[in-house]
Formats: sequence, structure tokens, C-alpha cells
Amino acid sequence: MGRRGDPANADGLGRGGRALCALVAVVAALAASQAATAAPDSAKGVAAAPPAVWIRGFCGAFVSWKKTAEAGAAKVQRSLAQLEHPKLADLPAVKRELVDFLHGVSTASDRLHALIAKLGPPSIPNGSKLEATLNRATSQVASAYRRLWQQATRISTNPLRMVAQATKLGKDISAAGNKQAAAFSALGQYSSSALDRAAASEPSCKALTG
Repeated sequence: MGRRGDPANADGLGRGGRALCALVAVVAALAASQAATAAPDSAKGVAAAPPAVWIRGFCGAFVSWKKTAEAGAAKVQRSLAQLEHPKLADLPAVKRELVDFLHGVSTASDRLHALIAKLGPPSIPNGSKLEATLNRATSQVASAYRRLWQQATRISTNPLRMVAQATKLGKDISAAGNKQAAAFSALGQYSSSALDRAAASEPSCKALTG
């Protein structure tokens, strides 16, 4: 039986690290797919943006978030891999990279929510409902990454405790990704050919799905 902290017991951490890197783009990818197939109705008395203008703002906001999230993901994964041999790792540096990464994603998520909140509804059927659903979803993203960043700051640099706490963080990131996926999937109840066409010709939407 392996001892805590040896490679045999660090396997969960490896899965958590891979989950961290895989999930940083899940919200953007889901939002992109829903933008192409879903969206809502404009509320009476509320200024609504033409589909092409709205989709440009929507995809642009998510592209910015995705770039920030992906920028440090591979570096963090490499850093977390050191915890397979925690006694040989520079644990303060590993923690610092993890905290900095999640802080960056948290800040980007706050910015994403602010941009989406300013976007308003698209001028299509049920646009106001899309606006409300999207605002709730991006608020969940911002709250989730804020909590994950704060959780990372509390990780110990004691070898055994760090492995356990970092593994839990990886699992919590996976769970947050699942909740975010569910929040964005709520957009699928709406459909709009106008947004389909706008997304198909908008460069930032292509960058989001690419």
C-alpha cells in the first residue's frame, strides 16, 4: 500500500490537475454552442440590440474570458504535476502559480459578468429571457471562481496536506464546471435563426469555438 504523498496516492491530484485545465474553457464552449442555437425575446420598453450587434458583444466577452482562462492552464498543470513527488517540489511556487491562475480567472469572470450585464437583450423573440438567463449563468461563473481562488489561497504548503487539498480543489473545479454547464444549458430552450446567422458570420464567435 502506498504512503500518502507518494505517486500512488497522488493519482487523484493528477486527475484534479487535468480537470482544472480541461474545465477552464467549458463555460465559453457551452456559451458558444448555445449562442448558435439559442436565445430569447425582447422585452417591451427595453432597448434591444440587433442580433449582429448583440452576438458580437456576446462572443467578444467570452473570447476574452477564454483567453485569460487558457493562458495559464497548461503552466498550472505542469506545476501541479510536481505534486506527484511533493517532497521534491517547490511547494510555495506551486501554490503561488495556482493562486495567481485562479485569481486571474476570477477577475476575468467578474469582467465577463459585467460585460454581459451591460449587453442587454437581443432584439429577437424572448430576448429578455435570454438576458436574464445569461446574467444568472455568468453571475454563477464569477461567484464560483471567486470561491475557488479563495480556496486556493488556503492550501497548505505542507507536502501531505497540499496533495490532499489540491486534489479536493481539482474536484471542486470539476463540480463547479458541471454546475456552470447546467446553468448555460438552460439557454437551449430558446432558438433564434437570426442569432444563428449572426454567429455564423461573426469572427469572434468562430474564435470562441475554435
